Amino acid sequence: QVGGTVPSSTSRPPAMSVTTIVIAGFPADAPMRERKNAARLLAGFESAHCNLKSGTVFAKFDTPESAQAAVDFLSTNPYDMDDEGAGGLKCELAKRDLEVRDTPQKKPVAFGKGGALTAPAMAPMPRMAPAPAPFYSAPAYSGQPAYTGPPASGVDTVAVTKISLQGWTPESVNDLFGNMPGFVVCQYNERIDGCFVKFNNARAAAAAVQKGGAAGVQAQLAKRSLELEGKGGGKGAVAPAPSYPSYDSWSAAPPAKKPRTDAPAGGVDTLALMKVSSQGLTPDGVAATFANMTGYVTYQHNERIDGCFIKFTDAAAAARAKLQAASLGLEVELARRSLQVIN
Repeated sequence: QVGGTVPSSTSRPPAMSVTTIVIAGFPADAPMRERKNAARLLAGFESAHCNLKSGTVFAKFDTPESAQAAVDFLSTNPYDMDDEGAGGLKCELAKRDLEVRDTPQKKPVAFGKGGALTAPAMAPMPRMAPAPAPFYSAPAYSGQPAYTGPPASGVDTVAVTKISLQGWTPESVNDLFGNMPGFVVCQYNERIDGCFVKFNNARAAAAAVQKGGAAGVQAQLAKRSLELEGKGGGKGAVAPAPSYPSYDSWSAAPPAKKPRTDAPAGGVDTLALMKVSSQGLTPDGVAATFANMTGYVTYQHNERIDGCFIKFTDAAAAARAKLQAASLGLEVELARRSLQVIN
């Protein structure tokens, strides 16, 4: 029985017909898999076996000459190229050849009449109840945020109600949604103080609801799609809607609440960026970031609250800048009121 070391070759009789070599002398941290494959790339290699207890490897070759050549190579070449002091492995011819056991073969496939393949009999699979249909699995709208709410039943219209109380005007709502993909037309209903924004498909409308919310507009999908009597649409003047049907939840007139007087006619035109230092910015960096956006006017830094207020020409420009800032990873919101610039 071979142990962890290889006995001296002087104690063994010559075995010129032996095609198996014994390999020992591996570093203590050499894994078993690496030891077993130590001679795998040598010429004539057939198989190898590793003694898990001692770490010794028995490698079989096709001819005695291949086995002797492997002994010479492994004995004279270092096992670890990174260890300058390491020498070759301890190798010599084994007393007898390694017995290679054939791997059990799989049962051959049976052939039936006429040479047709016949599969083995299998137990019938139990019947499974069909999986329930998913509640909503529509694909994400290309280039737009995915709409994760319930299905909209094909509604392609967005409803924005009580726009005056939100600090918006029909024109500013039209400007905001008019820059979104799929926009068709915006109609204003004076009786309910609301705008109905039609898009060319339901997915575009669902994406517009999310983008409008990000810009500070309280919007939702309408109960039905807006029907246009003629062709047209596009960004421009808001189309009147005297005959547009009312909706039950919006049929009541808005409460008699005085609109905010500190907001301009077009809504809040100022963005608030708080915790400037925490976001890794400086006041000058904030100014440089927003100065390249359309409609930028000026900014003011409040050192006490570590915040910046960025003013734009109108509410629509501020809403668009808010979306651009969000895409840059900035935490910015619409200010509670517009910044007053003193000339």
